[in-house]
Amino acid sequence: MYYKLEDNQFKGFYEEREEKEEGTFVEISIDEWNDILNKQSQGETIFYNIKDEKLETIKLGEFETLNGTSIETDISALKKSIISELAELKYEYAEKEFIFQEKYLQKNRDVDKSNLTSIVVMLNVTKQTEFKNWKFKDLNNIDVYVDITIPDMLNMANTMQSQTTKALITESKLIAKLETLSVEELKTFDAYKEFKNLWKK
Repeated sequence: MYYKLEDNQFKGFYEEREEKEEGTFVEISIDEWNDILNKQSQGETIFYNIKDEKLETIKLGEFETLNGTSIETDISALKKSIISELAELKYEYAEKEFIFQEKYLQKNRDVDKSNLTSIVVMLNVTKQTEFKNWKFKDLNNIDVYVDITIPDMLNMANTMQSQTTKALITESKLIAKLETLSVEELKTFDAYKEFKNLWKK
């Protein structure tokens, strides 16, 4: 068995030396060949170690590539991935349930805000002050239907808006933080943990 090198970079395995092809052919034992292929099957990348003059394998991260013997990180792709995760967390935290009047659970989805706005408009037009059977969940997560007043709904809308704004601000602060981090810090950046910790402040 042989492997071929071009400009000291690994170009593939060959059963026989191909004299007509460019590059250098280096003989390799069957055991070495099997060992390297086994590591490659486990997700490692094959490269030629110029210093030791032999083939080796290395485990690359999701956004890493091997340029000769140097590991390079696609910082742009890494940041885009983190920003995408932060966007998902923003929606998750914006829409999460909050406790209303210390005894009800209310979600903060777009449909909930839209329904609330429509009901307030309808009550004002019809000169009513109370909406019957708004659906909440109690603290045991059981559906309950409660009569709520316009002031109740305005308080609920204010909580919804505050929560949505907080999620947007948290996302923005963490995106700005990414610009201050080193490559190694970006690689270990835990978006979920960072979002959770900042949300609590």
